[in-house]
Amino acid sequence: MRIIQPFFIIFASIYLYRLVSLFTSKRTALVSAILLMFSPLVMYFGSLSYLEAGLLFFVTASSFYFIRSRIENNFIDLLKWALIISLGYLYKQPVLFMLPVFAVYIVLEEVIFNRSGIKKVFKNNLNYLKGALFSLVAILPWLIINLIFDKRHEGDLSVLSNWLSLDKILTYLRLIPRQTNMVIFILFALGIVCALYLIFRKRKDSRVYLYLVCWFLVWYAIHVSYLILFYKPIRITFPFMPAVIAI
Repeated sequence: MRIIQPFFIIFASIYLYRLVSLFTSKRTALVSAILLMFSPLVMYFGSLSYLEAGLLFFVTASSFYFIRSRIENNFIDLLKWALIISLGYLYKQPVLFMLPVFAVYIVLEEVIFNRSGIKKVFKNNLNYLKGALFSLVAILPWLIINLIFDKRHEGDLSVLSNWLSLDKILTYLRLIPRQTNMVIFILFALGIVCALYLIFRKRKDSRVYLYLVCWFLVWYAIHVSYLILFYKPIRITFPFMPAVIAI
């Protein structure tokens, strides 16, 4: 299993390059891909037999096809997105946490850029709803088995009291400088501010920025409510590392 992990890292970096190329220069995209490939956290998991490298690939690839389908209105990309979500779940279950990321992005994009109401959001995005349902139907037997018989993570997402502690809310944020470096963390913090500014200016490239911010914030919010927070696991922040670097 260990031998395949570096290949997952390489392909995740390629998909990050393609994603960043959608809104900025290829040189900047190449720098982002290199930073991801050689970041300490990625190199660490790329050398182990854990499943995190594959998880990184699936969330990055699904993000690329999702956002390109939104920009170019490409139905084939939508199908690839749904298929990758299904395959990703079969590889490692937390890939499903990307579905709330996609849902939040779609709602915010419709509200901010198209001024759509809730009914129009559903009407305009029926294909994405069908794609999400297709991905869930494809994995339904395994999903049912995990929900009924897998008791290992029962109650993991019910620790809402974590939101009452600022220290717990900031746990994963404080891990980022140690998992990348302080320069990248500072650039990321500045990038969040710039991204929000560009989003509200409604520039052509701001849709991708909106997605990157949603990717980071929604994944972060889900896992602040996670029981495993008490152990401060570095694996939790791994899947949003491409968003941190791209921003």
